[in-house]
Amino acid sequence: MKSEKKANEEEKSEQKKKKVVEFFKTYKKIYNTYGKKKRCMIFWGYIGSFGVGIVKPLSSVLLAYYLVALLDPEGKDLEDTSKILSGLFGVLSVYTILATFLQKYCFGMIGEDVSKEMKEDVFRKFLNMHMSWHDNSENMSGKLSTAISKDTEALANILSNAVGYLLHGISSILTGIIIGLVASWKLTLIAIGLLPLIVIAFKLMAHFDNKRSVEAEGYNNANKYVIESISNYRTIASLTAEEIFVSKYEAELESLRKIGRKFGAI
Repeated sequence: MKSEKKANEEEKSEQKKKKVVEFFKTYKKIYNTYGKKKRCMIFWGYIGSFGVGIVKPLSSVLLAYYLVALLDPEGKDLEDTSKILSGLFGVLSVYTILATFLQKYCFGMIGEDVSKEMKEDVFRKFLNMHMSWHDNSENMSGKLSTAISKDTEALANILSNAVGYLLHGISSILTGIIIGLVASWKLTLIAIGLLPLIVIAFKLMAHFDNKRSVEAEGYNNANKYVIESISNYRTIASLTAEEIFVSKYEAELESLRKIGRKFGAI
């Protein structure tokens, strides 16, 4: 039993490593194909993401100073300290607006441009495929339209938002650790020791989010029956196969309903 558990754990770790490697391989391919022309905007978008990540740790420090000042409401320096902290909060607010605008603007432009180019290339590729490829049941029109609309947007987000959020998190963690070490290195080491618990919590959240994405993919698979049935209604009516397609659609919805209720309860 122990050997089986070890084998399963090793297999899971290998799968995780493969996913990370595949992510960066996909990022490299997308960047080489679509991102080189926009590398300046990508760079500034990443700078904005890194800058936004610094905001929360800095605001926490200012808020801590504010609370310390309020503990002594009759102190002589309360008014001056409040003015200084208010000014710093104002500066931090302006900085947050600029960094967020830089991030959102650059990533929005990159996402739209890359998504447009991808959709054009994929559509051109579909039209140039051999007739036998279109006759394959795996290449139904509903599935292909989903690939053009959603899959291309997901791939475009890898170049912008995915790496941007990664930089956002890295900058927040590094800034928090640096501030903590300066303030009290002992408490910071204790907090770092508790990081695995936070990672586990986020892992659980990501696990349930992945399950919900599987549910969304299932709805796409269910919708293909609707699209194909409507587009080929005359053929279905001539074969009196309406109930067959309805039963398949109902089976898909029933399985998705069970998944949705399960994770809705969680």
